Amino acid sequence: MQQTQDYQGKLEEGGLAGALARLVEAGVSGLLTVSDGKTERRLYIESGGVVYTSSDAPDERIGESLVRAGKLTPADLVEGLKVHKASRKPLGGVLVERGLVKPKELFNSVKSLVREILSICVTTGEGSWKFNNEAVPPEIVRLQLNTGQTVFEALRGIDDWTRVSRGIPGMEAVLKPADAVPALYSSVRLSASERSALSLFDGVHTIKEILEKSEKNELDALKTVFVLYSTGLLEVVPRVAVETGPALDEVGITAALDDIRCKNHYEILGLEEDAPTEDIESACARLIKEYDPDRSYPEGKGHLREALEEIRAKLTEARNILADDSQRWEYDLSLAPVVSGKGGHGKARAAKDPEGAKAAFSRGVADFRNRDFVAASEHFIEATRLDPTKAPYFSYLALAFLQRPRREADAEEAMLAAVRIEPDNADHRANLGLLYQKAGIKDKAREAFAEALKLDPNNAKALAATGKTKK
Repeated sequence: MQQTQDYQGKLEEGGLAGALARLVEAGVSGLLTVSDGKTERRLYIESGGVVYTSSDAPDERIGESLVRAGKLTPADLVEGLKVHKASRKPLGGVLVERGLVKPKELFNSVKSLVREILSICVTTGEGSWKFNNEAVPPEIVRLQLNTGQTVFEALRGIDDWTRVSRGIPGMEAVLKPADAVPALYSSVRLSASERSALSLFDGVHTIKEILEKSEKNELDALKTVFVLYSTGLLEVVPRVAVETGPALDEVGITAALDDIRCKNHYEILGLEEDAPTEDIESACARLIKEYDPDRSYPEGKGHLREALEEIRAKLTEARNILADDSQRWEYDLSLAPVVSGKGGHGKARAAKDPEGAKAAFSRGVADFRNRDFVAASEHFIEATRLDPTKAPYFSYLALAFLQRPRREADAEEAMLAAVRIEPDNADHRANLGLLYQKAGIKDKAREAFAEALKLDPNNAKALAATGKTKK
């Protein structure tokens, strides 16, 4: 791209996600203007991503944003705007100078607003955009923004059927994982269903054929394809004939089905318990191809399709559980219960990587203190997987789950694991009681607090929860 050349397009023709990826790939800096016909929004690009945004919409300005967040009163905003207009100083600087907002509050609000405007630009389905190489104004505060992840999450939120269906190449198109993922989206965090979808697109079957086998509703399944295709993680390939191969031997199919019914998920895929996610995906894809029910059968042998479909269903179930961190953690616990102390039964699990677990736990604690409970949960899950012998890892995981909606069952499972490892630790029992108390399970809460006080009559958490005093 020449330094003086403009770059432009219509939002209806592929949206903004692809254009942003190409601009970042080209390593350019400048101004990307997005218009929906009513409002003009500006994205300032530098150093491989969006560093700032601005908008003509009154409610997409920092003053109004601070008021909505409860960090500034309407009267204080009016006062700040008067000084801003008279002095021509940036409004944010005026608000901080006059003590109307704290610097950290201003910074957080600006960053949140930048993400909001970027998300609006990405999700707008009609209008136009234009990029030119004019210099980014020096007075703009450059923000370290994860542009790719922000775009990805914005696309996930689109629920308009017309927009989603228009954003894919057609139901008869054949897709496969891209050979070269755009740099902007190369490090985005995919959900389990997105990782699963990537493995299903094999460059052979059409979008329609793959979605017909999906357990998700049609819009959700199509949205996943839309997001992965819009960000260049999936690419179109020419349609090739399906190689069904010769019919599998009936004895071999029957033996494979009997064998797979007796194995756990790791054994089904032929993997060790510490196998990385990419190995899980590739092993499942290979086995699904090997036991593909969409093949030819000798006359009178059509019943073999049912056996192959059951094999494929079990392979898919194994992949879906093991490729999802939370589900895999729960499944690992079910395979090998962690026990210690009197009355335990089952096999004890050994630490695989104590130092790696300790590092993951430290990252989780830092995220927990910053109230990023999703990231904290992920780090604590990693710690429990690398070293399932440490009760604090499970205890902190339970507390992180407890701060997230609809994760009470996961929190209980983690706290029970901590109790199994250290059955004589009163704090674990008290935390379990607090968990049950929050869930409204009063009988179990009282029982857990009683166990905690039996172990330690002066346990502060149990005493506070039961209204008792120290002895």
